[in-house]
Amino acid sequence: MTASLTRHAPMIRRADPATDGLRRALAEVPTGEYALLEAAIAWRNFRPAQTRPSRRGGARAQTPPTGLRYLPLAEVDDEQVAARLCRLLSELAWAVVTRSEPAPGTSRPRLRVEVPAPVYHLVVRALSGALRHARRELDADLAGSGAGAAAATWRMGLLIGGLGPSRDAICLRTGASGTADLLVTAAAVLGVSATVDEVRGDPAVLVCQSGDVRRLLNAAVTPALAR
Repeated sequence: MTASLTRHAPMIRRADPATDGLRRALAEVPTGEYALLEAAIAWRNFRPAQTRPSRRGGARAQTPPTGLRYLPLAEVDDEQVAARLCRLLSELAWAVVTRSEPAPGTSRPRLRVEVPAPVYHLVVRALSGALRHARRELDADLAGSGAGAAAATWRMGLLIGGLGPSRDAICLRTGASGTADLLVTAAAVLGVSATVDEVRGDPAVLVCQSGDVRRLLNAAVTPALAR
């Protein structure tokens, strides 16, 4: 599946003006009804390793250290993602971005999105609730009511995905299987066929029809079109 996608059209990297323009448009979409859902998707993908639950059901996630004024909610290497996440969180908390040393083997500094320690657990509960609510809304899709949530899911998915879109195909490496499954469900709500494959050890969401790609991009960049 991945090989055929690569032959179908060369991937546009982030340095490509078309991809840069798309990511800028996604980052600048006004926050709205589904701000917490977008924030929750970014949080689930980029929360610090020590606060993530074990994939194999082993040790539980650790609570962040106490005694600090701010606690890290997410660690990213992309300024647009960090800035949008801060905007999305604004109705819950005053979020800030701090810089840390690059991860081993990379030269890009890590950006930490942090929230005040007294409201950290409140923010985490709100984001967890937003994900549960979105899953129910997308699964039910009563009278098309899930279109807004579906568009928001793909908006953040496209912003954080890393790979794609190409001219007529999308391959988003999500880094989390739960995010990949949510994107597939959201695509179905928008009338788009998407599948999950594995790319370099991470789950990736694939959309291979140019018409479907245009539909997703239009919904993500122009929320009114998804209603």
